[in-house]
This record gives sequence, structure tokens and C-alpha cells, in this order.
Amino acid sequence: MTSHPTNFAKLIVPGIVGAIACVLFFAICGWQALNPVSTDWLMDNYDFPQHYMGWEFFRYAPLWQFPIGKNPLCGLDLSNSIVFTDSMPFYALLLHPFHPYLPFPFQYFGTAILICFIAQGFFGMRIAQTMTQSRVAVVLIATYFLVSPIFLWRLDCQIAAANHWIILAGLWFFIRPKFARIGWVVLFFLTSLLNYYFFPMIGVLLCGDIANRAITDRRQLPQMLLTFTVAFVTTLLTLYVIGVFMITSSGMQMPSHELFRANLVTPFDAETLWTCFMPNLPTRNPYGEGFGYLGTGVILLLLIGIASRLFAKRSVVANEPTPINTKHSVIFLTIIALFFWFISLSYKISFLQYNLAEYSYDNFRPLIAPFRAIGRLFWLPFYIIYVGVFALLIRALPHKALVSVLSVALMIQVADMHKAFFFLRDVFHDDPYTSPLQDPFWNEAAKKYTKIRLFFPSTLRTPSWLPISYYACMNHMGINSFRFARFDRTIKEQEDNRLWEILNGKRPYDSDTLYVFTHNNPKVWEAGCKRASANDLAREIDGFKVVAPNWQTTTTLSNK
Repeated sequence: MTSHPTNFAKLIVPGIVGAIACVLFFAICGWQALNPVSTDWLMDNYDFPQHYMGWEFFRYAPLWQFPIGKNPLCGLDLSNSIVFTDSMPFYALLLHPFHPYLPFPFQYFGTAILICFIAQGFFGMRIAQTMTQSRVAVVLIATYFLVSPIFLWRLDCQIAAANHWIILAGLWFFIRPKFARIGWVVLFFLTSLLNYYFFPMIGVLLCGDIANRAITDRRQLPQMLLTFTVAFVTTLLTLYVIGVFMITSSGMQMPSHELFRANLVTPFDAETLWTCFMPNLPTRNPYGEGFGYLGTGVILLLLIGIASRLFAKRSVVANEPTPINTKHSVIFLTIIALFFWFISLSYKISFLQYNLAEYSYDNFRPLIAPFRAIGRLFWLPFYIIYVGVFALLIRALPHKALVSVLSVALMIQVADMHKAFFFLRDVFHDDPYTSPLQDPFWNEAAKKYTKIRLFFPSTLRTPSWLPISYYACMNHMGINSFRFARFDRTIKEQEDNRLWEILNGKRPYDSDTLYVFTHNNPKVWEAGCKRASANDLAREIDGFKVVAPNWQTTTTLSNK
């Protein structure tokens, strides 16, 4: 009888944190995001169409194939894994066997975002519970993680990169009293199926966790090394099975790190959208990947924590668990934070808009180059700063003062970010997407052809990529061009050469393929028209130049 109130009490804090996470999700994303057949909100965005269409292509891939993440319709000969459309293989592979029973269209990205919110709140709560027994403080700290600017900012672009709970889980494993033997392996496995950008962060956290615990208790070392080995092998096998290694090492190398880097003032640069109080600092961050603003409330907490620590009469509040168990933990986390902050700066270290130093990391390029958006590595220092600020306050302030300070600063942070909330709300509007391909030709062509080939295929966001890719996707046609995160440059050259052979008269148009000319050189289109036979249709339709081999003009459309 006495156990029921205790069990119920244990659910109060998780229930409140989960409710806050859900309220934030619905306030920002709206109900339409959870509707699996609502896809218009995914189409009016810079990155979402890539994620969504990658899944729609993949759902029609063979169920029994290897690698199981291979996406043959998306890219045709250029095709690679579902990983490189940022479609989160965890959900795609889970739903793939059931695709005949799913409606068309179908999206799982709204549900994935909701899971990100819930997991972000849950692991933020678990981190807080290792530092304080105060339920109110735990709820407040978890809410800070839910409204952290770097987490919310990812909702505007790449959904897979919004899985910041992975970092929070790793930090919780690091600071909790007991080594997370199974937890680390599961975390590495899930990371393999969500976003590989998190691997350096949780990998170093695991190594630091092992080293930190080995200092105080070497008896755990064999078990911890076994966990590391299992996590490492599990990761490699999972990546191999889902098709990450379909891309050659050269294809994984991405340049231009200086365009996607952090700055020495990154924690304090709000970039206008995320504050009404703080100034917009002049930095060179054209793509926003180095964004890591702490939030006005957290900056205020940092100042209060430092002042309280300097003048507090006691260092640890009574009846509270000690935050971050040992001095070694603090040292390890500090080193890890500084290391990742340094790496996130790329090879050009900048303060504001000034380049202070530049160095060469050619010897480490094979390890760093796959992570083109190098500024994302600041995510780990960001959350370590959060944990450090909360730990500092818990040590320095009595309970009532702690709750008051956390509450006021949280209200300031949320109020100061109100422009960002309205901006994100607009991201998830549900205005209908209208394709520019309106001519009846396109409906007829979808019945006749199974493939589309662009002259010439691109792996970037070209003006034509969205309507043509959407057309191919909606009609279950393969296409040789798509916006890939990574691609094999050798195969791309082979595809280009194959198309050049058509223009040079060395091979005919394929009868099962619709050809679309998107090259800005008019001579390419002229050559394509010359290679068309009398039975082929070659004309501009809805602003797109097409060659339709063996087009039957007498049954459907006129050739005017």
C-alpha cells in the first residue's frame, strides 16, 4: 500500500517535463506535423524536401537488398544510402516493411520531431537529477534544455540534426554514478541510424568516461573496455549494413570548413533572431552552422553563478547530491569542451570578424573532412557549459534562491527568444505546395517512362531540383539527380560521360527514360534536339526542356 504514493511521486517530474515538451512541440510545430499524410509543410523549406523525398523514394526500394539502406530510385546510378538524404534511417528502416499498407504520401518527420522534444526533456531531467533532489529545480533545468537555442534552431533546417538528446544522454552517462554499460552501446547504435555528426561527440565522451572512472576504480576497466569495443563494432556493422560505405572515402571528403565554422564569441552571438536585448555581433557565419548562442537567461545564470561562487559562504548546499561526482570529472569535461570548441573553429581561428590565426590540419583531414559543418562540433561544449552553469548554481545557492534565480532567468530567456518562436512557427505552416509542372504532358509521361535523367545531374540545390525531383518521387520514377549530403564523385563523372555520349551520337536515348535539360548552356539543348529522332518529342514544357523518346503524338498530346 505504501509503495503506490512513492511510485506515483516518481512519475510527477517526468510527467511535467514530458507535458512541457509536448506543449512546446505543438506550440511550434502544430498538429499538422503529426498528420502522416500532411506533407505540404515539408515542401516549403530549404532542407525538409530532401529529407522527405529521400524517404518516399526509399519506401519503394526492394525489401531484400544489401545494403538494406540502399536507395536505388533516388539518384539511379548515383544512388547511395538513405543516410545521405538525411532521412533518419531509424524511422525509414522501421517503416519500410510496412510501406504497402501505409498511405501515400506518408511522412514520419513530425513524429520524429516530437520524439526529439520528449527525449531532450527526459535526458535534461536525468542530468538535473544527478545534481539536485529539488523537483522544481529539476523541472526548470530540463526546460532550459528544451528551449536551448541550438536545439530549437535545428527545427528550421535539418530534422536529423535536432537529435541533440544524443549529446545529453552521453553527458548523463558521463556524470551519473554508475557506468552505463548497456546504455553506451544502445546510444551508439541509435546514433548510427540517426545522424553520424554526433559520433565524435559521444565517442570522446565515452573515452573520457572510461578514463575518468578508471582513475578511481581500475577494477571496472576491463568491463568498460569491453563496452567500448562492443559499441565500436556495433557502430561499424550498423553503418556498413545501412550503406554508409557505399560512398568512397573521397566522396566523404567535403571542403569549405571555413564557411561552416564557429567563432570565439559563438556562445554570445545571438544573430538577431534569438534576442531582443543582446547586440548582434559581427562574425563571419554566412550559413549559421557555427551558431551556439547560450541564451540571455543562461548568460545571466553564468554571471550569477560566478558571483555566487566567489562570495558564497558554503560550497555545497545541504541535502543535495554533489553535482559532477569528482574533480576529475570537471577536468575531463573542461578539456573535452575546450578541445571541441577549438576543432569547431576549423583551421581559421576567428574573434568576431577578425582572423586571429590559421594553421594546417592536413594530417588530420581524413578524420575531419567528412564533417564539413565543423561548427556543429560546438554543440558538445554548449551543453557542457549548460551543465557547468547549473552545477555551479546548485553548489553556490540555497534551495529557495536557486529556484527563484532559475525561474526568473528562464522567463527572461523565453521572453527574449519570442521572435524565434514566431519564426519557427511559420516554418511549419501548412500552405499547399504547387508544382510548376502543370501541363498534361507530365501525367502522360509518368505512365510511359520509369526514369528521368537530367542533363546534367547535380547533387546540389539547383533551381530545378525540387519540382523535377518531386515529380519523380510522386510518380515512383527513378531520377539521376538529387540533393545528396554526400555522393561518389567517380560515379557522377561516369554518369556525365554517359550523357555526353548521347550528345555526341555515340549512344541513343533510352526508351524508358525521360530526359530533362537543365544546363544553362543553350548549345547543350541544341545538341540534345539534334540527337532526337522523328519519333521523339523535343520541346520546352512549363519552362523545362525535355526529350521524350518514342513519344506517341497521335494518342494523347500534340507536338506543338
